[in-house]
Amino acid sequence: MKRKTIALYTGEVPPAPFLERLALGLAQMEYSVLLMGSVRRRVVYDSPFLRVVGPSKGWTRYLFFLRYAFLLTVFQPKAKQKLDRMLQEEGRFTYSHRIKYYPVLYHKPDVFHLQWAKSVADWAWVKHFGMRYVVSLRGAHINYSPICDPQLAELYRTYFPEVDAFHAVSEAISQEAQRYWAPAQSIRVIYSGLSLTEWKFNPSPQPQEVFTLLSVGRAHWIKAYPFALDVAYQLKQRGIHFRYELLGVEPTEELLFQCEQLNLLDSVFFLPPVPPAAVSGYIQKADVLFLPSYKEGIANVVLEAMALGTLVVSSDSGGMTEVVRSGVNGFVFPTRDVEGAVAKLLELQQLDAVSRLRLLENARATIEAQHSAQLMLAGFESLYSFNS
Repeated sequence: MKRKTIALYTGEVPPAPFLERLALGLAQMEYSVLLMGSVRRRVVYDSPFLRVVGPSKGWTRYLFFLRYAFLLTVFQPKAKQKLDRMLQEEGRFTYSHRIKYYPVLYHKPDVFHLQWAKSVADWAWVKHFGMRYVVSLRGAHINYSPICDPQLAELYRTYFPEVDAFHAVSEAISQEAQRYWAPAQSIRVIYSGLSLTEWKFNPSPQPQEVFTLLSVGRAHWIKAYPFALDVAYQLKQRGIHFRYELLGVEPTEELLFQCEQLNLLDSVFFLPPVPPAAVSGYIQKADVLFLPSYKEGIANVVLEAMALGTLVVSSDSGGMTEVVRSGVNGFVFPTRDVEGAVAKLLELQQLDAVSRLRLLENARATIEAQHSAQLMLAGFESLYSFNS
């Protein structure tokens, strides 16, 4: 039986680790997978059913464009003429558009799965060529970008009703997307999944001598690091001996100034980004993975911490309460509530070994029951089935 072809359009290849896991998992099932986007560096996968299709940087980009223009002209001339007419009518008959579109038209996957919703209008044309159009609903693209940009909100309202199916990373994201006319019946919530053989559970029931907090991310306002520094200040005021590491967070002028003003320079440490595979080492050395965010889908780093055996203290933003249950498998505080966050951190620090281990085991059980790679892949298999 012919394998169904799924094109995962990621923007850049290799993609984020969670997307790479999805591509590899689908290729092990009954799918041929095209991983599409601009190629940042050469990557070769073992599976014969996973191919990278995209232009590299430099002069080879033009050769890539000529190749697909030639293939379409020879083997699919009517389809090429139709797409070219559409692009001309829309004022998008440009090199930058065609170098993205021609490979998709030539390979004509059964399902075209766009990972980043902001580009939803750019790819609406695939439906005119018999491809099913799937769009992922993730974090920033849904949670706050359309609030900050009314034109983007209107674009969503125009194009979301035309999408065949949506993948939402959380129930909270699904609800947000419906504000922009994504039909509820077209949305499937599929939680991110981890390969549990790779993310081994290694809990430490005893806290370290120096209470160690870790946050992982980027210096973006939505991640609420100024708020986190206010929390750190309150810990210091209470005489708590702690070390707060911010991994991958650029020490901006604002953050450094706040640290200096709050006398935190000896307790807060900005660490440079590390490869994704190295993040787990930092997580395992910490007493707590601290997520102060104002808004999240479901943060992958929280799932990883829960799988590995590091306790989580998280804001109740977005979909975080769909995975972290306060007092059961971690701790949750109200978003923007400094005193609430401090209280949960102190509660965690004062746990006895038995209570600590119980929370850690519950956290791992949550990941196994709700966020395994097998569950994630089953969800996507259902999403791509398209019975009609």
